[in-house]
Amino acid sequence: MTTAHSAPSIPVTDDVELTQRWADLLTPGPLEGHTLWLAWLRPDGTMVPTLVPIDEVPEHGTLTLVSGLLALHDAVAESERCDPDDLHLTLTLERPGQLAEDPTERDEEWLDLLDEAVTPMLDQGCSFHVFDGRSVQQLISRRVWPQRRG
Repeated sequence: MTTAHSAPSIPVTDDVELTQRWADLLTPGPLEGHTLWLAWLRPDGTMVPTLVPIDEVPEHGTLTLVSGLLALHDAVAESERCDPDDLHLTLTLERPGQLAEDPTERDEEWLDLLDEAVTPMLDQGCSFHVFDGRSVQQLISRRVWPQRRG
């Protein structure tokens, strides 16, 4: 299900701000299942007003899911009337279990899948966070942030 949301107009300009943006977007509370959230940043750092939750994703990501993510990325770019390479895909896995300093084994599996199958296909790569119902932790940083103006 795709949800339109009132995307904040303040640009996200670094990894710390992106992690905080995810914390602001997600609803705290106990979690039972796994939801993968997708959002996009325009070249100026503002968010596209489309937030996509994929409910009941398996604990282990699949190549089928990845191909769907890439197709959805292209569809969002088309709706924004821009080149897919101009958008940054950012994802957050909402999952039960407390966050720790080091990623869990399942988090590592997601990292490997994204690193092998998503990042190479997108000019800007992707960023990846996990959310445990209380806090958000970034596991894949955005490779390059646009230069701040001003």
